[in-house]
Amino acid sequence: GLSSTTRAGVAAAGIALSVGVVVGPAIPDAGEQLLDLSEWDDGPETRRVTSPLVEISASLLDQTERELFSVGVDDLMDRHYWRQMALTEFNGREWRRSSSFDDANGRVPSNIASTVNRTTVRQEITTTALGGIYLPAAYEISNVLNSDDVELEYEVETGALVVKRESEGRARAGFTYVIESQVPNYDPAALPATATDGLSTDFVAEHTQLPEECLDGQTTIDTCWNPDITRAAEAITAGTSTDYERVMALQSFFVDPNNFSYNIQVALDHDIDSMERFLFDVREGYCEQFASTFAAMARSIGIPTRVAVGFTWGEWDAARRAYVVRGEHAHAWPEVFFADVGWVVFDPTPGRAPAHNQSFARLAPAQLGENDASNRELGDGPVPTTLPAPTPTGGTNTAPSVPDQPEPDPDDLLAEPAGAGMMSGDQDDGRDWSLLLRLVAAIGGVAAIVGVVPLVRIVSRQRRGMRVADDPVGRSELAWDDATAALRLIGIVPSPAETPMEFASRALQHHRAVGPVEELATAVTMLRYANLSDPTSVSHEAEQAAAAVAELCRAQVSGSKRLSDAIDPRTITMN
Repeated sequence: GLSSTTRAGVAAAGIALSVGVVVGPAIPDAGEQLLDLSEWDDGPETRRVTSPLVEISASLLDQTERELFSVGVDDLMDRHYWRQMALTEFNGREWRRSSSFDDANGRVPSNIASTVNRTTVRQEITTTALGGIYLPAAYEISNVLNSDDVELEYEVETGALVVKRESEGRARAGFTYVIESQVPNYDPAALPATATDGLSTDFVAEHTQLPEECLDGQTTIDTCWNPDITRAAEAITAGTSTDYERVMALQSFFVDPNNFSYNIQVALDHDIDSMERFLFDVREGYCEQFASTFAAMARSIGIPTRVAVGFTWGEWDAARRAYVVRGEHAHAWPEVFFADVGWVVFDPTPGRAPAHNQSFARLAPAQLGENDASNRELGDGPVPTTLPAPTPTGGTNTAPSVPDQPEPDPDDLLAEPAGAGMMSGDQDDGRDWSLLLRLVAAIGGVAAIVGVVPLVRIVSRQRRGMRVADDPVGRSELAWDDATAALRLIGIVPSPAETPMEFASRALQHHRAVGPVEELATAVTMLRYANLSDPTSVSHEAEQAAAAVAELCRAQVSGSKRLSDAIDPRTITMN
């Protein structure tokens, strides 16, 4: 059991937390609550997971012919993009999404206008080596009929169906789920001239958001927005009169073989700097570059856009009456929102085009091995192939080159408490009591963090360890999170846009020793994607490598830094 000292510490932390939560908000001018108790309910669950966009290159390069899942349909013509999720925020480094999910069992709500005509498509989807929590489906899911003993969740806003946290272990081995989708049949004539007509200001702001423009002395290396990209979008869409024509002009620009070519070997990342090089210099890439750049350019001219991730329809297997989908079918594409209609699929990637709504996209159905060589003709009307010359630095003003910046020290990321170092003067207007209470609340909040955060982390780590005790993949993911937590102590902070191998490569270039991080990343990648005969031994190797990384990193920092990390509440959700 707990020692008396530990019990006293936990009790003191609980009292302090109560003071910070309950008393703090009641004090005049106290500001926001430390914790909002109304959030402690059984409502939608927010989960932080790696974006499937990050995994596209791995799917295309490393497991091209491996079957990931199959989709049984009633009709051969029920071939669609099997969509997993949508990314709605671009921060200059990567596209991402923080999703909130509700339980999915039976009918789910719709995010498409009720006036849009739709076709019902029944799908029996069997996963074999899919990986991750996002599940493919024709957009938009309307009814979850069956999922064996695997519990599912759904986010209406982005149409994402996922495996519930408690079922991840069962789902990883492969399972079958049966769903119905109401696939929209869009009519270009029904679209408003302006995509944003009647939409709320908040919705438009969220889906046209871009990083701030580069200031004097900045370039896209600083993840700021280059207005040259906006000027390019304006030049491409010059002469159009509706937003539909504008997005069609953007699509035609990218699929024109005189402008771009498809190449999965390009060495481009996910940030604005890579986007700028793709658009103005490289002119080669795969779906990730085409979809991301299209979406950002559409946003720059005020059209709500997001990036969807999933797969093309795959190969038809007549014996199974199902489409077989492999890693080589991984895909990303933009979706544009039109008021009173909903999210509409476009595809700027050469040699790729949806099989549904062909008249709308003005492209013949295309995927790997099907119309992928000839499907690069221009759409209606001329489109310029010469873009405005970018500024020399990629910014708005001439600036010297900027050297690579060191990784931030985690201690530098901890904000100084508001009002630190300030002292109150003599007052006789009754505010002394308020200030005292606020001080008590602040001290109580700090005490709560010191006492509660480490305890929460320990309990959470133990519970997770118990859940994955018999799951080699889950154990390796836990080991990976332990190692990346230790690497943060020496200033190597992982990005959601990086695969394990990319992060390991960057970590090895750091000036401090990091231990066998490459071996760890290799083991984690193998367990995620390879069909191993002995996954337990590989998981054991991952755990040993992670322990060595963590021990080496912690030995290089002071006790005060380890303490500051232990009591930082943000670390609870970092892994």
